[in-house]
Amino acid sequence: MNPTSDLPSADPSSSHTEDEQANHSPLWSVVTMHAVPAVGVLFLGWSMALVLIFYWLENLISGLVWNRAVRRHYDLTGMRGHHRNQLGVSSGKTPIDFFPREYRAGALFFTAGHGLFIAILAFLILDGADLQEDLMWIGVLAAASIIITWQELRPLVRDVETRSFHWLRIQASRSLYQVHAMHAGVILGAWSLAADEGGRLLILIFIGLRIVADALRNRPLPRRSEMRPPWFTIHIGESSEPAEIRRKRAMEDYQRQLAEDELPFRGAQ
Repeated sequence: MNPTSDLPSADPSSSHTEDEQANHSPLWSVVTMHAVPAVGVLFLGWSMALVLIFYWLENLISGLVWNRAVRRHYDLTGMRGHHRNQLGVSSGKTPIDFFPREYRAGALFFTAGHGLFIAILAFLILDGADLQEDLMWIGVLAAASIIITWQELRPLVRDVETRSFHWLRIQASRSLYQVHAMHAGVILGAWSLAADEGGRLLILIFIGLRIVADALRNRPLPRRSEMRPPWFTIHIGESSEPAEIRRKRAMEDYQRQLAEDELPFRGAQ
């Protein structure tokens, strides 16, 4: 039996088409996710803290859903890709080489840290009376985040075990874009508050960062045959061979690795 016969094809057809179509979030969910804080600020008198809480809740719910989807995909497929560092997330200086644990660290650890910052910020900006008044809105935001995020992600994570690892890795990594946007917003928060005590500049920054993150997240899913290895894996300066040969070898090795990610891990030699 040819040992390479089980390798997934480098250019899947029908399954790739289905994955590519499923890559796009519904337009209504993207528009609603940014319309809610805009309407709240303009017409309902929401504070900056409420807008940050809204986006943080979305990140938390999205992270929890994708964390469960990644784990379910591993439990039901056992593909080799789950046993390799995929996102560059490390524990200290040691790369995490188990994808469910790596995603959980990359998504939920940073989201928890952002939540702590936002809680401190909310208490600094709002006094006790304001917080009491906003409790109702916080409950409304929690419900809105759950409904909108779940309706957006449900078509993606349904039957996740039928998806390729290539699809899962890209979708899960793109779900972190909104976490990166929140992180950038947190870093820019102190500067924006110094420039605008009312916090409207910070709100605009957060909404702008999230629109960019959503645009990047909803790009068409690339074919596996079109994927390129990270530039730093080519090691251009470490050999006397022509750069073109090194790039070709790196591409072949990377494509071989992507194909092996789709194979079952359990029972492998």
